[in-house]
Amino acid sequence: MKGIIYFVLFFAPSVLFAQTVQENVNTRYSPWSLSAFSLLSSESDQIQRGGNLNSYNYIGPNYRLNSNERVAFKATFNANSAGYDRFNGHCRQVSNGSFEDPFFEYNNYSLGWLPGIADVFWSGRIYLPLSSISRAKGTIARFKSNTIFSRYFTQNLFAEYRNDVSYYYQANTTYFGTHTEDNCDVLPNTGPSNTRRWRMDNWLSLWYIINRDISIGASFLMRDQIFNESEIYDTSRQRNGRMHEVTMYLGPSLRYNFSYNVSFILSYRDVVEYHGFHPDRKDDLVELGEFRSRNTELSLLSFIRF
Repeated sequence: MKGIIYFVLFFAPSVLFAQTVQENVNTRYSPWSLSAFSLLSSESDQIQRGGNLNSYNYIGPNYRLNSNERVAFKATFNANSAGYDRFNGHCRQVSNGSFEDPFFEYNNYSLGWLPGIADVFWSGRIYLPLSSISRAKGTIARFKSNTIFSRYFTQNLFAEYRNDVSYYYQANTTYFGTHTEDNCDVLPNTGPSNTRRWRMDNWLSLWYIINRDISIGASFLMRDQIFNESEIYDTSRQRNGRMHEVTMYLGPSLRYNFSYNVSFILSYRDVVEYHGFHPDRKDDLVELGEFRSRNTELSLLSFIRF
């Protein structure tokens, strides 16, 4: 168990975001519990040459209000291994880590809006813009709504529709990031990048429960992102009309319940960036489902509760 805890907390990551099949509210005698989440991801075509592993993680206390409601506070961080990625080409990235924005969360596991039709889960988050990247972007606040509708067709087969909406309240419409030169030096960007206004993810997933420990599934995700326009800088994104990005994800997943308190979801995703991206990154929508190595990624989602 200790080895699993160390893996989840220190080796693990978002592309991808939490992926369906929510944990249940803590039913122990004490209303207090501690939980950790990790999403670890890697680009499939980079693994053979030593691709890096990217991770997004959080950990923090939860308090059960009643049988259906919970509040929580989570501290978040990234931890990335050394290695190669698609964006930086031949330049090997060093291992790094950083603290991300912590958040307060409210969960309701049974809203009961659609009795007899679907179970409804909802959570809301308020992020505190304390990380260095949020300060660089002038983030004042970030809010996130997560709604999941679940419907069982048989005892073993069920579907989920998930809607995630994040709204970013930014003081700045642009910020200056960094880039990697051909000689692999990391330098500040000479031109500004636009800050994000909002992001919306729409998931549709189908799951089949093989037994109490193992489930298999398939999911489709469409991600929309809108960026802030700047009246001060004529950014590259604005000049090329790329203020709206749309990305599609498709692929299978395997869920394993190690115990009541520990579970994992392993996913293989085909990713198509087909609207609003730079021409050398833009894909055709018809490529979705072809699972070309340059467009696929592996991710491992881990959850543990103490």
